[in-house]
Amino acid sequence: MNLSLTGNLGSGKSSLGKELIARGFEIVSSGDIFRGLAAEKGVSIVEMNKIAETDKSIDKMVDDRTIALGKSKDHTIFDSRMGWHFVPDSFKVFVMVDLQEAGKRVYHDSLRKAETYADVQDAMKALYTRQSLEKERYGQLYGVNYYDLNNYDLVIDSTHATPAEIAEEIIRRFEQYQAGDHTRHMEISPYRIYPTIPAEALDENKIELHSSETEECVCMDELIHVVLKDGRWYAVDDNEKLLSAQTDKKSFICVEKTEETVGSSREICRGYEEAADFTYGSYPEEKLVYTNEEMYA
Repeated sequence: MNLSLTGNLGSGKSSLGKELIARGFEIVSSGDIFRGLAAEKGVSIVEMNKIAETDKSIDKMVDDRTIALGKSKDHTIFDSRMGWHFVPDSFKVFVMVDLQEAGKRVYHDSLRKAETYADVQDAMKALYTRQSLEKERYGQLYGVNYYDLNNYDLVIDSTHATPAEIAEEIIRRFEQYQAGDHTRHMEISPYRIYPTIPAEALDENKIELHSSETEECVCMDELIHVVLKDGRWYAVDDNEKLLSAQTDKKSFICVEKTEETVGSSREICRGYEEAADFTYGSYPEEKLVYTNEEMYA
């Protein structure tokens, strides 16, 4: 069985791909296919890009080649925006990331490549703009929204996780899927989810119980319900699970989106920060100008 991999810009898919290769997977990217077609035509990548600007059959050739490889390959990762669409029998993975973290990664990477981002905010704006244009472009070309998280078997957050942790979690879910468990999973960093109940009001016995049940895993599999509101994730219930995941330094916690009226504040967040020794990237009172979460709505 194959695996298709897509996600936000700056989510770390390149580093993740290296980890998956080290674990026995082959990777095929749309870029690889494009370069292969250029070689077949005897032209350079630059020349091929110029041809593709006016010859739309090039895009179709890449798509058709992806479809064919999806039918002939096994245990292969298709690293492509539309891999999930053209390899429908694959285990479909979307790697999400907080836009501020993505901006930091891209900005610091650009310093080595002499690219032109004035600062992290500038990089965030560029990423947001590019993703918005891609969303519109692929929607027009294929009639689908690749930012619709319902398209994927696993949505996993790279914001506070290492490539190795993400790779191991993908493989764990992949093996479960192969064994017949086709449950969809969304795994978000607990340090991105905002509490809605003050820490002092929580049941300490429940916190300890959740902690003891997840000692060996990087992901808390016990589900919590979350609301996506104004570009942020909020825990609806079971705030004990959230605090337990935070204090146990879990990289992921399983969530399910719901529609509820929720509220939080810097003051509520402080109690969780003190208990789990971390700091939120921003607080509910602070308005976010650009967020990846807008893409998912």
